[in-house]
Amino acid sequence: MPLWRTGQHRRRRAGSRTFSQRRAGEFRSSAARRPCERRPAGSARLACDLDLSLLEADATEDQLFEPLDTVLREGIDWRDFNVHTGLVNAFLAQAIDGVAVTGRQAIVFTGDLANEFLADYEPEQYRDTTYYRLPRLSPAALRDRLVRGLDTCHREIGVFAAWGLPVVQPYAVAVDEYLMLGDDYLRSEDRKRRLCQGIFQNLVPDYVFSRAKVRARVGNPDTGGGVLAACVARGIDGNWLRRRFATLHDVADPTALNQFVRAGRYHAAIPPLQGMEY
Repeated sequence: MPLWRTGQHRRRRAGSRTFSQRRAGEFRSSAARRPCERRPAGSARLACDLDLSLLEADATEDQLFEPLDTVLREGIDWRDFNVHTGLVNAFLAQAIDGVAVTGRQAIVFTGDLANEFLADYEPEQYRDTTYYRLPRLSPAALRDRLVRGLDTCHREIGVFAAWGLPVVQPYAVAVDEYLMLGDDYLRSEDRKRRLCQGIFQNLVPDYVFSRAKVRARVGNPDTGGGVLAACVARGIDGNWLRRRFATLHDVADPTALNQFVRAGRYHAAIPPLQGMEY
């Protein structure tokens, strides 16, 4: 749930300094809607507890795919995990841009990077197929691999920038401290909860730490509605995304992209472009 603010002035409230206008944003596909009374520990309750107004960005499946080309262009990535995440960010960006106050710059604060720093990713199973596969590495080695992979993806900064929205990633400030965490800590099942409780303490309600995480690109196992399921239903798989990315960026041979990014890093080989001679 990203947070954004607008305005140049600050005000005092409850003994702390806050921005003049703050909102929290939540993405939901229409298939995942649930009445508020059935999600008491969700975003609506948290926004109320933190005195934030809440913007819920509801998308039909058709609306979800409208910014797909923008995500492939501005995210500069064709890999399914990052494209799926970029689609969520694109719809949030559209919603934020739609309510932004004229003459005031909105700035988006996100929770990105924490999952990479804590190696908090798992492959996902959907209809007997495994998506978002990860290499079999020690937790610290996997963390380092995930962090390196951030160099070759603009799923947040590039996508939000397409709507004129600058992004702040607060967890980046503590990158050195996160990278000091070793295998023993990263093997702990509750590492993120323990660390977040230590950092935020009573600034965040207790139910946030105990609530099961639902990743927007995967959806809720009970109600569905994830980006992954929508892509599978339309036949938009990794090969489709690679071909479309190649078309949008005038890459002559889509298979050349396999060598362009390897192990999360750009390599020297530049994919040949349509109509260009080397």
